[in-house]
Amino acid sequence: MQILAKFENGERVTVERYEQDKKVGTRRLYINDYIVSLMTELPISDIIQHIIVERNYDYKEYIKSLEDTEELSDFMVQTMQHADRFYLGKNKQYQLFLKYALEKVDLLQLHGEVVENLFVSLIDQVKGLPNEPIYVQLLDELLKRVITIDTKKEVIGRVFPILIKMASDVNSKQLREWFELAIPHIDPLWLIEALGRLKDAEEMKIAELEIPKNCVLAQVTTKRHIYVLEIPKSRFRVKFHNLAYEDVGHPRLACILHVQNKQVTKMKLVAVPDVGDISLETPIYHYPYSNVFDNGVVCWNGYKDEIINSGKDLATMPLIFLSGTNNTHLQSNVRELFEHYSGQDFPAEQLRPFGMTIKQIM
Repeated sequence: MQILAKFENGERVTVERYEQDKKVGTRRLYINDYIVSLMTELPISDIIQHIIVERNYDYKEYIKSLEDTEELSDFMVQTMQHADRFYLGKNKQYQLFLKYALEKVDLLQLHGEVVENLFVSLIDQVKGLPNEPIYVQLLDELLKRVITIDTKKEVIGRVFPILIKMASDVNSKQLREWFELAIPHIDPLWLIEALGRLKDAEEMKIAELEIPKNCVLAQVTTKRHIYVLEIPKSRFRVKFHNLAYEDVGHPRLACILHVQNKQVTKMKLVAVPDVGDISLETPIYHYPYSNVFDNGVVCWNGYKDEIINSGKDLATMPLIFLSGTNNTHLQSNVRELFEHYSGQDFPAEQLRPFGMTIKQIM
């Protein structure tokens, strides 16, 4: 048998079928219909790759045409199952396509098993590239949306054991690394809630904190760890340019440190009353000397070069700052203040109120 396709004026295709050199059938098709008929013979992964990589300008229109049908959910399940790992990891357009398509899927309208298939398909692909941020973003998007849908919470109950089992499997080192990478991006409150609903699930570590010395408050968010360190009222050796002053009185201080990926990303320094414990509601005062802006942020880039490997590293940060060189960039009379309070305590009544609390400045 032979199939002969004739293109006419770029509008129609005449398809003729021959058996033993004798024409036994003829069919006329529009070019688009002819192409679709050929594509049915292609693997779904090739079709997806063609749509996204070679014709990336029209994928939104294609998804829009499926938006109000069940075909979109089927298409997404197929897409997740056949996601090309190279393009998903390297091609930005491919990543945008998956995120866009997932946003268009109405999870409320899908059967639980379809949503579960989306999870399982994505999780299966995760094993290939556990450290690609796109996987974290896609799974995070699914988790956050499903956890808020009461009718779909049974899906979480079935999916989380899969995640936990895969993450705890001794033969799945890469997946455990991915799971640890994903956890900080997930809202801890609903993550704990979802894990708590799993009756037979093993206890699982969500975060591990090493509390630095003199830490009085700590906060964990989905983006950073925040620590509040107390520096008791004391006298420090300080420097103004090349001049050193011994035993300069300092009020009780609170240093707020934001930590991301083992680096301090923000550092603030304020004065606090020298009575009672420091709490979220403790009123704060301006640091009385130099190198701190009016908003409490320290004017010192040195902390950005330090790698935080332990609580001890973090605890030394405010002491390194206080022993550094001061100038008149932010306060013109800093030298006079050092001379005046050398050898004596800093009086609380000289502190300027911030009009805020520790909670508000964290």
